[in-house]
Amino acid sequence: MMKRLGVRTALALCAMFAVHAPAFAQSGQRFALLVEGAPGDQAHADLQRRLLTSLKARFSDDYKLDKDHLIVLASTPEGGEGKATAIDVKSALARFTAAVKPLDTLFVLLLGHGNWDGTDAKFNLVGPDLTAGQWAELLGPAQGKVVFVNTTPASSPFIKALAAPNRIVITATDQPGQKFDTVFADAFVQALGAPTADLDKDSRISMWEAFAYASRVVRQTYEQKGLMQPEHAVLDDDGDGTGRQATGEGKDGTLASVTFVDAVIASRPADPELQQMVQKQEQLLLQLDALKKRKAQMKPEEYQPAWEALIIELATVSRDVRARLKDPKAASADPTN
Repeated sequence: MMKRLGVRTALALCAMFAVHAPAFAQSGQRFALLVEGAPGDQAHADLQRRLLTSLKARFSDDYKLDKDHLIVLASTPEGGEGKATAIDVKSALARFTAAVKPLDTLFVLLLGHGNWDGTDAKFNLVGPDLTAGQWAELLGPAQGKVVFVNTTPASSPFIKALAAPNRIVITATDQPGQKFDTVFADAFVQALGAPTADLDKDSRISMWEAFAYASRVVRQTYEQKGLMQPEHAVLDDDGDGTGRQATGEGKDGTLASVTFVDAVIASRPADPELQQMVQKQEQLLLQLDALKKRKAQMKPEEYQPAWEALIIELATVSRDVRARLKDPKAASADPTN
């Protein structure tokens, strides 16, 4: 069947898949840790509480995360929240990283303040802070995909420190010297629920779409105020620790474009065959991403056949998914029909 499909046809299908797949290309369980750090003063405490409250509602009410899969740590905890201390962060991540399996997704978002002393970048907690390196160590045991979003000033060193395969790292700044309050924090929280952030109109917002929307809001905010833009958010998802801006050049963005925090195919969760197809899509995307990273170390005659085989299989599975979504009884025996 794959031979009949053909590489050229497969490429055309994958072009379609690149636009439509994000609505379906994710499976596994979801875990989230939301941390609102030390505010410093009442004005920041009020702002951070507003953003944290919005995030809690998004993850629990809209994204339908299991209550055991959502941990919220705050500077001044309210009902069900823990204290934003290094001890509580370590406990939360120890619990989650032990539970996260290869097809699961762990989402971590930091709100508040950060600083860089010329050597280490830190996220400010209640009591002792944690450096970027310490966060990396805490996330190390996680077997699944990790999405780490640091919305604070001086957050750029987290890109290099946390970069790893199957990991998306987003920071509010591209330079550690950017030490002022960020607009990005509010913008990213908005992005997770903004209809205009959904660029491909698939009724879901990927991590890339949220990143691009928030970056655009930051730019427009400074333009409207007639101010020079001091903060430039960056995203790394290929594990090289470099990252790119939303409007800049770079290899990053593939993994983020097919990564979501909301529930996968919530409209038809009871269809086991469809869920298996979705899971297969996720696996093929990860294999394709891993193959691209090995391209420089492979001979052309080795890389091309491997790439074509994955592309054809991905196109076949994506066609089956689309057919089943249109008709749950649709058979996938011959994808060339």
